[in-house]
Amino acid sequence: EVEIDLDMAECLYMGLVNDTGNFTHNNVTVKTFEMATHLKKIGVDNSKIVREFFNQKSFSALKLQGIAFEKMVFIPEKKFIYTIITKEDLDKYNGKKEETEGIVEKILSFKEAEVSLFLREDEIGKFKGSMRSKYDIDVNQIAGIFGGGGHIKAAGFSSQLPSEEIIKMVIDNIKEVK
Repeated sequence: EVEIDLDMAECLYMGLVNDTGNFTHNNVTVKTFEMATHLKKIGVDNSKIVREFFNQKSFSALKLQGIAFEKMVFIPEKKFIYTIITKEDLDKYNGKKEETEGIVEKILSFKEAEVSLFLREDEIGKFKGSMRSKYDIDVNQIAGIFGGGGHIKAAGFSSQLPSEEIIKMVIDNIKEVK
């Protein structure tokens, strides 16, 4: 029963775009488009939202993305791709952890990958893991091993285990590969 003004509509639209992967995830329904239509009628400039919030990166964010791509490893028998950004990498470019958002999705765009893991070392020896799945591999279950969670196709966790051990545990727990 709240009247939505333009500022509120832009925030809601940004959340809608983010949560649906710009309307590409399978959580998109007719209701999703009805919500977008309602927000557009209020005055949301959809191209501005995508341009300003999703398609503009800082220099350090681009450098960190480059490091992530350089370090990518693909395990073909598990259709699993992963990468790591260390604390040293972050410090080298005065990077902020939020500047690494989206890396887990970017590496999953590799056409042969079905599961991705992005590890970011926020403090020496403390990792934040983000996982994504293209199909029905349950990354929530894998994140749960580390005390994390999410849902079947997107989950996260934190761990103080060495990165090599985290990666091995993830590989050992990828159950279903098509």
